[in-house]
Amino acid sequence: MATPPATNLLSGQAPGTQVPLPGPPTTRPSPEGALAFGLTLTPSATPGLSIQGSSHSVSPPAPPEKPGAMTALSRAQNLPALVLETIVDCLPLGAQFHCAQVCRHWHDCLPLSEVRLSRWLQKNAPLSCLANPELGQAFKNRTLPFLQAASSPVVPALAWLLQQQELADHRLAHTCPPSQQPLHASTSLAAGLVHYGLNLALMQARQFSLRPADIDCPDSPVSEFHLFSRCGRWLVTTCSFAANTSSLLRCYGWEQGAWHRQILVTDTLRPVKTCKFTSTPPDTLISVHSLDMLVWRRAAGTCHWHPCPLYRLTWPYNVHRLCPMHNGDLVITARSAQPQRNFQLLFFLYSAADRSWKPPVKYVCDGQLRAYTHDWRSCQLALSLSTQRQRPGHRINEVHIWRKGLNTDSPEQWGCRISVLTCQDADIAKLRYSPGGQYLLGVLSNGRTCLWELDAQHQLQERLTLACCPLLPTLNIHSLTLFNSDATQLALPCSLEHIQLFYRDSKGLWQRGKQLQAPPAPAVPPDEQPPDDALNSLQLSSSGRTLVRTTLCRMDIWHRNPGGQWQHLVQRINDEDARFAPVACVTNPGELIYTTAQDPELSLQVYGPDRQGQLVRKVCMAVTSPVASPGAVTADGLSLLLGSTEVPPTLLQLSLPADSEADSQTAWMAEPPPAPKD
Repeated sequence: MATPPATNLLSGQAPGTQVPLPGPPTTRPSPEGALAFGLTLTPSATPGLSIQGSSHSVSPPAPPEKPGAMTALSRAQNLPALVLETIVDCLPLGAQFHCAQVCRHWHDCLPLSEVRLSRWLQKNAPLSCLANPELGQAFKNRTLPFLQAASSPVVPALAWLLQQQELADHRLAHTCPPSQQPLHASTSLAAGLVHYGLNLALMQARQFSLRPADIDCPDSPVSEFHLFSRCGRWLVTTCSFAANTSSLLRCYGWEQGAWHRQILVTDTLRPVKTCKFTSTPPDTLISVHSLDMLVWRRAAGTCHWHPCPLYRLTWPYNVHRLCPMHNGDLVITARSAQPQRNFQLLFFLYSAADRSWKPPVKYVCDGQLRAYTHDWRSCQLALSLSTQRQRPGHRINEVHIWRKGLNTDSPEQWGCRISVLTCQDADIAKLRYSPGGQYLLGVLSNGRTCLWELDAQHQLQERLTLACCPLLPTLNIHSLTLFNSDATQLALPCSLEHIQLFYRDSKGLWQRGKQLQAPPAPAVPPDEQPPDDALNSLQLSSSGRTLVRTTLCRMDIWHRNPGGQWQHLVQRINDEDARFAPVACVTNPGELIYTTAQDPELSLQVYGPDRQGQLVRKVCMAVTSPVASPGAVTADGLSLLLGSTEVPPTLLQLSLPADSEADSQTAWMAEPPPAPKD
């Protein structure tokens, strides 16, 4: 089915001239500040890569033709180092690379290439980079081919980083085994470049193509659980082949444009309870099988993953939560099956020297665990324990904050700070960290919602209170994206139809913003009224400019235009006989919104901002399966999983249309495209 052109949801017209996706409010890149890398790489410098040229590259300086020009160049070569560096910092990054090649004096004065990249990214990296800094781990396999096809200006710099990383790996191969090699510093720089390049490419494209991606799944089992790694290269699923059978683990990896089945080397196929990928170390999977926890590592250069025992729990405890942290530490909560209602905390400290975990440090906590949350970026977890009732209607809630560095005697160990919250009339039912761990959102059992800030002593200080959010106590708050990536905006559902926005001002104070209201559904006869509706998901984009809400029957999208005004732009309503509920998932790079709804036919529609910051529809195609879940998209936004518990999974891969396809679609765009539903 042909993919329709990008459609402006306000005017119904195709987008015009575009600008790059803005970064943080204080460091918005302008069109003139777009990357203009001019690196020159020979094909032999990066084996297996075809580095394509960029229209944004800067040509080397031509030799002077006049005596006056020669004199000026001679004076420029004698500029003091401080003056030269100040001037060069004002240039696009690609020009800075060329400046370092003008003469020996300039080369010696200017900082190393990694330093220039780091400086530029500090000013220009988009907010999506905060949401996931792990994309640099797999850019060679995942995003570099896509950015090459898009003629992205970041390609030469990424290829140069890849060359540096391969040279470092080659040197380390002669000094230590792969399992003990440290992560290269270029990984973090590559992540910033990948985010910038993806944001630019996904916004510039007027339409996309979504094509089935090959996957080695001959028996097509029904997937019960799916999880993509943070780098986007690995996919793990649990599946059963018949009713009442145990869930088995399967793993796939992205290589050369397809998903390839990975071989899990083990003597027995044991049922899996849960599993998580770690970002540190990369290419590592933690799985829980009854009381046993295993670490799976991929043998370098192969598709074979080998297990290694990590720990075995002792009855009556079983794993409740499995939380890999950004620093490599692993935190596990284990519940007791006996009625004494205590639980264990297990802290596995990561050793970077040999890329393994030390035996766990255990803490036994008495009382009932009411709520739990963790922030993997700041390496923190928060627990709400059972309350002590002083008298009817009066409770004391304790919130325990765990992190490293709280114990001065042993700062390398995890320590705890306890905040006692008195004068509450309900238990804390839900907890959720803001990105970065500076704030903690608490939902009480009566619907009251509080936002606390962690002070220097890691005590909770109340910053915001909303009297009633009756939907939140019944929702899985961990499946909602209530904050934007830098925790300056917050969205809370006051009711099924109303969403209250909050923002943090320049003084760090939280203010009440606009309240968004979903338009009513079209009138239907009383005998055809749908069943009672309920909120399924609420997702705020990384920049805080787009909000998506799904219920059992509807899907709504609001977008804040370049003028700062929020507008309701999209509403999809399921047919009364729909088989699947509407589903939406929001990506961080490019802020694409993948949606499926049966209105009346099941279709996949993809929305995203254009160069002017307006929300447009970029894909519309018929599908046979819905988006599998709000998390069924890779971190780079390029792979989408369709499926349900009733049908086998299908993977789609996003690509830019070929020139011939783009030409035919451009001709079709001469007619005004149909406006989507409002």
